[in-house]
Amino acid sequence: MKIGFIGLGLIGGSLAKAIRENHTDYEIIAYDIYGKLLDNALVDGTINKACYEIGDEFYNCDFIFLCAPVTSNEENLKEIIKYVSEDTILTDVGSVKGNIHRALDNIGFKGCFIGGHPMAGSEKYGYDFSDSNLLKNAYFVLTPSDNVKEEQVNKYIELVSSIGCKPTVMDMTLHDTATGVISHIPHVIAASLVHFLINHDNDKQTMKTLAAGGFRDVTRTASSSVKMWEDICIANNDIICELLDDYIDELKETRQTMSTKDKEKIARFFSDAKEYRDFLYINK
Repeated sequence: MKIGFIGLGLIGGSLAKAIRENHTDYEIIAYDIYGKLLDNALVDGTINKACYEIGDEFYNCDFIFLCAPVTSNEENLKEIIKYVSEDTILTDVGSVKGNIHRALDNIGFKGCFIGGHPMAGSEKYGYDFSDSNLLKNAYFVLTPSDNVKEEQVNKYIELVSSIGCKPTVMDMTLHDTATGVISHIPHVIAASLVHFLINHDNDKQTMKTLAAGGFRDVTRTASSSVKMWEDICIANNDIICELLDDYIDELKETRQTMSTKDKEKIARFFSDAKEYRDFLYINK
C-alpha cells in the first residue's frame, strides 16, 4: 500500500503515525509547505519519503489524504489531481465536507473522492503535537461522492478500522450540520465567552485574575489554530450562521427560565443538561 499526505499537521501527522504504527510495511510519502516538519517526520520514521513539492512521487498512490487547512485543500486539489490515477482514493480530513465536494465538481473531477473526517482533535496544532493515540476509538466519517464504487468505500473502511477508528458513512450535508452543532458552534461560543470576559473586566483585570478551572475548561478550544477556524467558519458559513440564530433563540429561552426565579424550572434546566451530557460520555 502506498499512501500520500498533502499536509502533515496535527490530524495528518496523527493519521500518518497511526498508519505507520499498524502497517509497518506501507509506503508513506508526504508534502508540506514546511520542509523542517517533513525532515522531522523522516527522522522519527513516520514517512518514507519527504516531498518538497507536489509532483510525480504521488503517482500510483492507493490513498491521497488532503490534510491542509480547509481552504488550502481546495487550492491543493488543482495540483494533486494531475497525479490521481483511476485506482487512487482521494480523500481529506477537513471538518467541512460540502465545500470540497463542490470544488471537485467545479473542476470536473471524475475520479474517486471520499470525504473523510476523523472526529478527534485538540486545541494544540502542528506535527509536533500529533499522536497516533489521538485517533483511537474516534468516529471517522466518510462522505463518498456519487460515482464512488462500494468496493472503494469498503477499502477506506478497512484502512480506518485497522488503525482503531470507527468508520461511519453519511451524506455531506448531514455531516456539515452535525459538526456545526457539536464542533463549530461550541468553538465560536468558546471564543465569544473569552470576548465576554474581556468586555466585562475592569482596569484591575479582576476577572482575568480570578478566571480558574471552570472558565479554562469551557473555553479550552478558544486556544485552537486561528487560521483553521477562520477557514472553517468561511467554508461552513451558511450552516454556522443558521445554527447561531438557533442558539440565540435557545439563549433567550434560557434567559426567560432564569428570570422566573422558579426553583423547579431552573433545577430542571440543569438536571436535563446534566443527565444528557452524563449519558453522552458513559464508557467514552
